[in-house]
Amino acid sequence: MKRWICVILLICITILAVGCDKSSGAGSMIYYEQTNPPKIVDPLLATTASEWVIVQHMFEPLFRADESGEIVPAAAKKVDVSADGLTYTITIRDGLKWSDNVPLTAHDFAFALTRALLPETKSTCAYQLTAIECADMVQSGMVTPDNLGVSAIDDRTLVLNLSVPDANLTVTLSGAAGMPCRQDFFEGCGGRYGMGEDYVIASGRFAITRWVTTEKEERVRMAKNELYYRADEVLPAGVVMTFDQPENMFFRIKKNDVDCADLPISMIDEAKKEGYITLSSGEDAYGLVLNTHNERPTGNANLRSALIGAVDRNVFASLLPPHCVATQSVMVKGQYYGAIPYQSLGYQTDFSGSTKMTFQRAVTELGADAVKNLTLCYTEQEGIRSSIDSMLQCWQKAFGVNVTLKAVGREELAATVASGNFDMAICPMNNAHKSSLEVLQQFGMNSVSEYASYGDITYQNLLDDCLTAAAGDFSSQQRCEQWLYQSGTVLPLFEAQTYFVADDRLTDLQVNPLTRLLDFTTVLKD
Repeated sequence: MKRWICVILLICITILAVGCDKSSGAGSMIYYEQTNPPKIVDPLLATTASEWVIVQHMFEPLFRADESGEIVPAAAKKVDVSADGLTYTITIRDGLKWSDNVPLTAHDFAFALTRALLPETKSTCAYQLTAIECADMVQSGMVTPDNLGVSAIDDRTLVLNLSVPDANLTVTLSGAAGMPCRQDFFEGCGGRYGMGEDYVIASGRFAITRWVTTEKEERVRMAKNELYYRADEVLPAGVVMTFDQPENMFFRIKKNDVDCADLPISMIDEAKKEGYITLSSGEDAYGLVLNTHNERPTGNANLRSALIGAVDRNVFASLLPPHCVATQSVMVKGQYYGAIPYQSLGYQTDFSGSTKMTFQRAVTELGADAVKNLTLCYTEQEGIRSSIDSMLQCWQKAFGVNVTLKAVGREELAATVASGNFDMAICPMNNAHKSSLEVLQQFGMNSVSEYASYGDITYQNLLDDCLTAAAGDFSSQQRCEQWLYQSGTVLPLFEAQTYFVADDRLTDLQVNPLTRLLDFTTVLKD
């Protein structure tokens, strides 16, 4: 009898082993290291990479990008668009729930969209929603939110009324603007929504269960959200995010302290030689952005023209590292507006003819002292210091100006530019969503990122024209792009890829095609 019991137990163990092998690696915790810890995971206010890694896993938007980058329904079941393109009727899936087991409804999406356009929110995505009826007037405080073209007819039906057609709307609704927010929970947070584990609930694949912020330790723990409508497709038990300096991350992966991390460009070859997984998040265009605010020296148009005109672009390009390629546009190849490829005309402005005279006019207008203390912010992670040095040498040789360099991390660079506390910065153009208009809208008057503090009404009018242009007519966007160049607001410099590194114990680690951040949904860990 005992012998038969042993045989039966052995068979059961074998069956269990086979079953486990079938989904080998599922149910593991994934340890991911980032640079700067998050401060807020409210989708409407998140800006840094670490914040957006959390946001994209916690909140299910109305639409999402599939593996090929095509926009498909997510929390939405379907969308019906009127013949004139001005009314979107979005049907929400049945049975959706928040991580606290409260039903998720169309009202939560309506509240989130309305909140995105309230002036007090200062949302990072408000500029993407200007096509919605009365959006500009609500954002400026001219009318109350009940005039906005957003309404939840019932728990399953969301209706958006537009003042002009927007072929890019479903792309917009696959990001922060399409993520829900529950009004009662938001109001119960007392102004701290998204600032800690007790002040956020999830509608997506993972939910925050622990958020530690002390002098000794900073980490965020996300666990699989079992109430997510596609929970069976989420394989890891959770993700633990820790934070360290970029130069330490690869070393910590080698020690098996973490499973994956952001990878400084300088370490790509070493990681590949040692057999680690390296993932590219895709290309982005980088440009020299000059702060046009009139309180900065670079607010002077003559100074901007002189600085840009003195740059020897050929020398700059010759000193770029192998992973960077010189570019003539703020757009990378493959930018779209709706489903149609954008055709950039490239950089067509020449400031080089009379840079010394232009610089002298700037000195006369500003005073000599104003041009002595210029600062250029950049991030060393791109490995372009030699090219930057050539730029500094051009300015010193042409004008006798010594520009101070300030190296910062990627998140700090983004925050610095958004705050307007800079003269010049070498910045990514944020081509992540593959939307040509979104790149241009970053320089608009309604943009929270406020690239270059560029509050030019003529440029904003050109942006508004883009929304009413016929499908395939990119002339308005091309005029916007050229306006940025001609005003000395941005000088296109190069395109580069960014990378992540992972231990080979991980399989099916992917990069989200829209946010270009790591997606842990289907990761297995040996």
